[in-house]
Amino acid sequence: MRKGRFLLCGLCAVLVGACDQPKTVDKTPAPSAPPVAVAPTKPADAAEAAKPEAAKIPVEELEKAYEAAKSAYEKGKKDDQANKSAYLKATMAVADGYMFSQEVDTKVKYKKALQYYREVVKVDPANKQAQENADLIVSIYKSMGRPVPE
Repeated sequence: MRKGRFLLCGLCAVLVGACDQPKTVDKTPAPSAPPVAVAPTKPADAAEAAKPEAAKIPVEELEKAYEAAKSAYEKGKKDDQANKSAYLKATMAVADGYMFSQEVDTKVKYKKALQYYREVVKVDPANKQAQENADLIVSIYKSMGRPVPE
């Protein structure tokens, strides 16, 4: 713990020192490019909607998609790959939605995200992304000296 704090303090000192360096500014004008029209895009699915760029997506919508996918998975055969895939995708999407949401209180979002990441790992132990995100949240709780939610 002390070693981590020492490294963090050292990193901060390096960053502060780097910020004090005078900056040179290139005053030559940038070449102008013709304007390019960009079509608005919609997320392809709930997983895309949960990415940090789309942090304003309400997690309630992701929760509804998750509930529907979970219900289909539980009602169907557990070895049905289509249902399992849809369930895992929706669960990852809602977990990411909570993790990266700017609108959900921090006291709630990481607890909920951890819950959903653990659910993914329980069904798909080979899912490295869910395991890494769950481990990250657990390490954050531990570094703050807080109990890790069950």
